[in-house]
Amino acid sequence: MGLFSFYFIKKIYPTSKTNVRFLQLFFCFFTLPFFLFSQNNIEEKIPNAKTFFGYEFGEHFTPYHKVVDYIKNIDQNSARVKAWEYGKTYENRPLMVCAVSAPENLENLEEIRKNNLKRAGLLEGEIKGKNIPIIWLSYNIHGNEASGTEAGLHTLYELASKNDPNTQNWLQNLVIMLDICENPDGRDRYVNNYYQRKGKNPNFHLQTWEHQEPFPSGRFNHYFFDLNRDWAWQTQIESQKRVALQQQYLPQIHADFHEMGLESSYFFAPAARPFHENITFWQKEFQRIMGDNHTKYFNMNRWLFFTQDTYDLLYPSYGDTYPTFQGAIGFTYEQGGSGRAGLGTYRQKGDTLTLYDRYLHHFTVSISTIEVAFAQKERLLKEFEKYYKDSKENPNAIYKTFLIKNDQNPQKIKALLELLDKQQIQYGYPNTLLKTKAFAYHLNKFQNKTQEHKVEVEENDIILPMYQSKSTLLKVLFEPYTFLEDSSTYDLTAWALPFAYNLKAYALKEKITINPNKIFSKENFMQEKSEKDKIEKTLFQKSDFGYVAMWEDVKNAIFLGELLQKGIKVRFTNEDFTLEKKNYKRGSFLILYVDNKNLKDFTEILQNMSKKHQIKLESIKNGIVESGKDFGSDELNLLSAPQVALVLGDDVSPTEFGTIWHFFDQELDYPLDILHAERLGKSNLFSYNTVILSAGNYQNQMPILMDFVSQGGRIIALDDAVETFAKDNRTTLFKTIEQNNPKSKEKTPQIYEPTPYNKTARFELSQSTAGAIYRLNLDDTHPLSFGIGSQLDIIKQNKIIYPVLPATVGRFEGHVAGFVGQKIKPRIEKSLAIATEKIGKGQIVYFVDAPIFRGFWHAGKLLFANAIFMNW
Repeated sequence: MGLFSFYFIKKIYPTSKTNVRFLQLFFCFFTLPFFLFSQNNIEEKIPNAKTFFGYEFGEHFTPYHKVVDYIKNIDQNSARVKAWEYGKTYENRPLMVCAVSAPENLENLEEIRKNNLKRAGLLEGEIKGKNIPIIWLSYNIHGNEASGTEAGLHTLYELASKNDPNTQNWLQNLVIMLDICENPDGRDRYVNNYYQRKGKNPNFHLQTWEHQEPFPSGRFNHYFFDLNRDWAWQTQIESQKRVALQQQYLPQIHADFHEMGLESSYFFAPAARPFHENITFWQKEFQRIMGDNHTKYFNMNRWLFFTQDTYDLLYPSYGDTYPTFQGAIGFTYEQGGSGRAGLGTYRQKGDTLTLYDRYLHHFTVSISTIEVAFAQKERLLKEFEKYYKDSKENPNAIYKTFLIKNDQNPQKIKALLELLDKQQIQYGYPNTLLKTKAFAYHLNKFQNKTQEHKVEVEENDIILPMYQSKSTLLKVLFEPYTFLEDSSTYDLTAWALPFAYNLKAYALKEKITINPNKIFSKENFMQEKSEKDKIEKTLFQKSDFGYVAMWEDVKNAIFLGELLQKGIKVRFTNEDFTLEKKNYKRGSFLILYVDNKNLKDFTEILQNMSKKHQIKLESIKNGIVESGKDFGSDELNLLSAPQVALVLGDDVSPTEFGTIWHFFDQELDYPLDILHAERLGKSNLFSYNTVILSAGNYQNQMPILMDFVSQGGRIIALDDAVETFAKDNRTTLFKTIEQNNPKSKEKTPQIYEPTPYNKTARFELSQSTAGAIYRLNLDDTHPLSFGIGSQLDIIKQNKIIYPVLPATVGRFEGHVAGFVGQKIKPRIEKSLAIATEKIGKGQIVYFVDAPIFRGFWHAGKLLFANAIFMNW
């Protein structure tokens, strides 16, 4: 107790030497007897690290099962802690959260939670009881940034076991939520690997085995997703469960603890620019207040740190920005170290960096964050309530309503609405019908921010009004153009959801409210009828000849994948056709009785699958069409079930690989074999007909890959995997590049204008793209474009530029939104985006940029599915 009180008096509350001595004497003579009695009672129940783990906090990495055991132990032995499991990871590890506060606050936790939602206008009723802010500290979202969990464990112990006046005040006036390990799968991958490679004692030399993480590293979750890019999109189970939990509480502060390169020191607020324009004055001011408090302790301990550099507040899917756009103040804390640092290492500066150093910095900032929250508790609640009041009554945005037209594919609309539900964003049918001019996402000419198009708001359209509690988040996720105060940013600069879902949508300056008398039902709006029996009847009507289904969205691809797995034979159409006065687009697929006459329970299987996937199967009476090819035509080919392999290896991008793996495993639900690049020559590659190469270098595998494709296989190459084929003189891609870039015959060397050292970063920016949106012009007659049409918006994420090929399917038509360097921008336009080329009996499909960016770019999913399932 004496050591703890001295720490908080001397370290946490630095004053003059005289005041420190007075406070110590006062504590010892007037309060020590009482606190010794109560403190001993608490500390006897709460095990410290040495007692429970056999080592002190920060001395070793704690395996996750022991983290869970410790949390449960404290939950059982402390009235200040309420811990529970809020979900499970893909590898079935529990996701744990701890609510830490005074016992009487935990007894009323549900009331405190509801009070916060009432402040936000998300729950009706009056606020009852105490006014208590909710502070959320999250650790270790990147599994190999492992010092965070150790700091989180110590923070939990301090708050649960100590009984000094400061801790008591904090717990009486705050609810502190601790998510001690956000990424258990990645953490255990890292910790287990490190200890498998470590000897009796840690080796501090960076070049040694224990400091080399194998593919894919512990940073990512099970599917190799970066969970700190997934807060808004929630493609991963950890993100879905964590955000759902936070939406129930809506904290006033959210701090996310990270690590960065081991040569760096420590980063804390204020954040770097650019700040998103919707971050309020108070949120910026609180960044400074928090940073000042951390500065005090780092200076006192002579620890190095930096602020206002690198880590900005723009991209909405970080652990700092996502809560910020919902009224909190979000913080990223970055400690130098990460996976290579291990238990300790030598740095280039000549000093050493240990796990204890890293953990201690994070622990100190954890306590400092709580201290500032307590000091600002009244202001936090006042500004939080004001934030949501302004959001509902006076939203800070040019556009007051977002409109989604109802005359388009319902599956895409439903997919978007499901994401909006996770954000608690309100939508419905319009209360006002009108004709006006608005920004049209799908019609806008490139980078023309003022262009408007005519639009009619009709009764079955879907509107998202800005006059609602989550208006800031809505505005950020739908804004056509994001204002950039500085182009030097850490991540994407464009992400608007209407582009991501390839929807016909508009941004209106008029205020339109939701019609209260016409209730919107996501489950039934696709059928425009509410009775379930009628819905099922319209989805499927028995036919003795066959059935036809539209090809419009990735949901159709999921349906097709299951059909093929069940052995049902399917044909697809290369041309538009008309049947019984109804028009069908090319790509529509046919399920005919004559092709499946030997299949038992054929009709029952189709009916059950139609209901399961909510895919409408139109009945066919005969094989004669009114226009187009009759169903007996040789051009209506049977689809063969793809046998797909995905290659991984040390030279493969983990996140790009993981996006494809997750897509097959969790969305398509279609079999996928994963093969290691180094063993590709020993694998039976010819047992597959499709091989996917995500971003990476496959130069060493080229002999077997070219043999595979020349004998009839299909290779789908994405991102910089295309570069492997661009360097092979057997490909048309290589020859086209050579033709467009003839070697200079000039004898005199080209003279470059030198770039001043202090302008190097800006010069590099001029030749890069920071995740911008580009519109593709597609050949809509090619099977790769089926169900999409002649245009599609995707994320341009790399600097790769190729000339168009003879079999080009898509090219970059124009820059839609986001930052693109002035020197690279003219080179991207009209360049190659998608192409195919024949090699022997097989073919290669080139995607210069991966179509399914981070798993959330819905518009690219059907494009990628076409590459897997379609024939040409």
